[in-house]
Amino acid sequence: MKESVNKFYKPFENDPKKVPSGGVKGRLIKLVAENFEQLETLVPSKELHKVSNSIKEEIERIRQAADPKKADKALTKEVAENIAVLWDFSGPGNYDDAYKNDRYTEFSWTRGMERQRLNYTAWLSKKIAERISGINEETDGAKVKSLIEMYGPKIIYNGDQNENKKVIDLLERDGIIIPRDKLIIPPSNIEIGNTVDQIKGFSLPKELHKPGKEIGIISHEGQLARMMHIFAKFKTIPSDMKVRLFPVATPDEGIETYTKLEIAGTLMGIYLKNYASKESYPYVIHGEE
Repeated sequence: MKESVNKFYKPFENDPKKVPSGGVKGRLIKLVAENFEQLETLVPSKELHKVSNSIKEEIERIRQAADPKKADKALTKEVAENIAVLWDFSGPGNYDDAYKNDRYTEFSWTRGMERQRLNYTAWLSKKIAERISGINEETDGAKVKSLIEMYGPKIIYNGDQNENKKVIDLLERDGIIIPRDKLIIPPSNIEIGNTVDQIKGFSLPKELHKPGKEIGIISHEGQLARMMHIFAKFKTIPSDMKVRLFPVATPDEGIETYTKLEIAGTLMGIYLKNYASKESYPYVIHGEE
């Protein structure tokens, strides 16, 4: 039976097309342009071009695997058993609202990204539980939840306080297939406000530290690429564990802009703000052919 990653979830409770305007998009693009001008005065153009192209190729490689069919095919029992924990990074919007008041508000292709990631995490948890248990094609929500309870991975989520609260509340609702005790919100030694904070302030809970096992990270492809450069800088993942990326696809209309924004963010982290390394943290792209 074919199924969608959105199978167990209700539609948005508001109209995602109704987004307030305020020039956020213009300001963000202007900021990126200004930072690029600064970069060009500090970094030799040959190096800037080389590193930019490398990041772009990285994003494109990850994007090619952002397909649930490829992910399902690549998820063997051996791979499933080797995943110690999944880590779902928060994104634009929240589960019920397609957008929130942040710098991505006016980019229509970002609407619902948070929900997409949460849906993908739920779907992936179900698939992992199926592979490990050998029980497949269960469609009853309560039975799926029980299956994930017994065989599914723990899930890390470490957004800001409001994002964390919304996810906790979500898991208390009827019809949600992820058991509450599967969710772990680890303490942070800094206040969480963005992706850099999520990584810099992270410490893997001791019970999830399993040498030789993998941490599965879920996000959209552009952010995943940038995150790997941030992880390489702060090294907050145990060196005896590996990283497996589970990419969620960006809508076609947003690919070009999102790629440029994430390249710019990575370059700023490397050369201007000292929160990223030129080289990526080692990883495996799940579903890469």
